[in-house]
Amino acid sequence: MTNTTELAPIVDKMDRRAALVLGAAAASVLAGGTDASSQGAAGAVKSYNPVTVATPLGPYSHAIEVPPNARWLYIAGQIGNALDGSMVADFDGQADQTWKNIEAILAAAGMGVENLVKCTHYLTRADDLAAYGKVRSRHLGDARPASIFVVVTALARPGILVEVEAVAAKA
Repeated sequence: MTNTTELAPIVDKMDRRAALVLGAAAASVLAGGTDASSQGAAGAVKSYNPVTVATPLGPYSHAIEVPPNARWLYIAGQIGNALDGSMVADFDGQADQTWKNIEAILAAAGMGVENLVKCTHYLTRADDLAAYGKVRSRHLGDARPASIFVVVTALARPGILVEVEAVAAKA
């Protein structure tokens, strides 16, 4: 992937639509920001938090770019079911087990949380957001996938308090 500073002279000679065809790096230069940070070695995903957009409100990235020919893994919505099918009633236990399930699926695919590029988090109670943030941070560490949090009135079964679906990619 070309460094955004190398694209500046090229982008200056283009209109906005043409620069967007070049991708996120050119768009970032055109927008005046060059904050693209790599999440690993060459060929790894890159996160984008351009200086022209407000700083993320939490531990996530505004955008993630995946290199060509990467393996993609789509993880269905995970809930706090343990291997035996049981589910604890408390929120922290469900959130923790949800992330353990995601980590187990990633491991089965030869990936880890550093390969997550997008997460959608569903909570049934807005009051659980701070507690969820702590559990999420404990499992994600320094990983910053693009994310969205949605508070819904209910999930598929009564008693489910949190569900997370995710997308991972690995070059």
